[in-house]
Amino acid sequence: MSTLIVALRPQDGMVLAGDSRGTVDDPRGLTAIRDTETKLFKLSDYAGMGIAGSSELAASVFDVLKPHIERENLMYIDEIMQKAREVVKQSYDD
Repeated sequence: MSTLIVALRPQDGMVLAGDSRGTVDDPRGLTAIRDTETKLFKLSDYAGMGIAGSSELAASVFDVLKPHIERENLMYIDEIMQKAREVVKQSYDD
């Protein structure tokens, strides 16, 4: 199982790209392949997130995080990641 995510920063913006293949492995052989996984998330006009691993887990974290980003008008990756740490820690502590 592998994931490809690329981030490019040209002079006038940012480009994120990634594959959309999801696989579920079984010791007896490959059991499932899906080509519709979401692995890139827009966090703000200035920040994005790419994930590897469980896209379902990442999507659930993003669904919880996104309202905080919008309500607190967070724009930059350092403040968004700090908020992500707080939100995820609180969710798992609960």
